[in-house]
Amino acid sequence: MLGFCAARARLADASLEDALGSSHPAPAAPGDGPSLDLSRGLAALIALNAAVFAGAALLKLPAVASLALYNANGSWLQYGTSAFVHANLAHLSRNMFLLWLWGSALRREVTGAGLWFAYITCALGSNLAASYALGAKAKAGTALLGIAASGGVAGVALAALLLTARPSLRWLLAAGLAAQFTLPALLAAPVPYAPGAAAGAAAAGQSALARLMPPWLVSGAGDQLAGGFGGAAAAAGGGGGSGLGAFVGALKSPAMSWLWGAAAGALLVVLLARLPVPPE
Repeated sequence: MLGFCAARARLADASLEDALGSSHPAPAAPGDGPSLDLSRGLAALIALNAAVFAGAALLKLPAVASLALYNANGSWLQYGTSAFVHANLAHLSRNMFLLWLWGSALRREVTGAGLWFAYITCALGSNLAASYALGAKAKAGTALLGIAASGGVAGVALAALLLTARPSLRWLLAAGLAAQFTLPALLAAPVPYAPGAAAGAAAAGQSALARLMPPWLVSGAGDQLAGGFGGAAAAAGGGGGSGLGAFVGALKSPAMSWLWGAAAGALLVVLLARLPVPPE
């Protein structure tokens, strides 16, 4: 936490030096939405996720494969290391694009060290929430495989959206992007190979989101849902509901508890980022 605040203090000092005419350039001003800037810290985080996947899935290295948390019977260390483990290539590519998109916005607010802290904290929150809410189901098979990675990305996106919130057109477009693309992408397949209830609840929530948002905002997502996820939504019992009630009801499912764990981690990051910077 001290390192988190110290990094913010250095950003503030750099901005002051620039205002006083220092020859050292200050960091870019915080933005109000996602971008595709790729800093060294963000690139390192993406590269680590890719390297872990390559080592486990392609090279079949036992030491790398042991980082995964398959179920609640794993070690406490795996609750943290599983943040960098993905179940398949589609899971990895989707998550890393979203991490690039939203991580660049969060880094401008909390620095590169804060981005790493946010990703790992939200991933850990997802694991803990799912382990508790799923109960006995969390101890079987691969119930928790991929939860941490998806939770880390979801938490980074939420923290970035909250910390950059300001009355501007760019932020409103970013919120629309989150509603139309980011959240549906995470809910569509939050955890590959998770219990069937997770996919059903995700599809029900995604269908309700399409009905809840204005048609012009989610028309593309609605078309995709109608073609690809209608059966899963009906199986989950979400086909009969509509609007906000069905959406909230789907998110209350224990299978979606990983998302609430990620949200708790994101709120912690926001609170730490809003703490006053101690004077040196």
